[in-house]
Amino acid sequence: MIWFNCFAICPETVKERILTLLKEEKQLRYSDFVKRLEKPDKTIYVSLKELLKNNLVRKNERGVYELTEEGRKLAEELEVYRLLREVLERVDIEIVRKNLEKILEKYG
Repeated sequence: MIWFNCFAICPETVKERILTLLKEEKQLRYSDFVKRLEKPDKTIYVSLKELLKNNLVRKNERGVYELTEEGRKLAEELEVYRLLREVLERVDIEIVRKNLEKILEKYG
């Protein structure tokens, strides 16, 4: 999944938000995504279509979307990566570099 590979450096995508919303809410209609995501209809439609094609989301006969087992697993992984990204955004890289240098000097 190409869109997943850039997760660490890319802002959250519409597909990621869809997976997260479905993980939280279990089932949503297309209109729910339009209201919550505040993105153009076409963007949401294309994202849902790709998630359906990749078997991450399914749509039942009532038009309600939900995660597949594979989609649920990916949504859980995305949550972990999102938390890591938030931590990394708050870390002062210069402090990390200096500490790593000290560790390498002592143990390297």
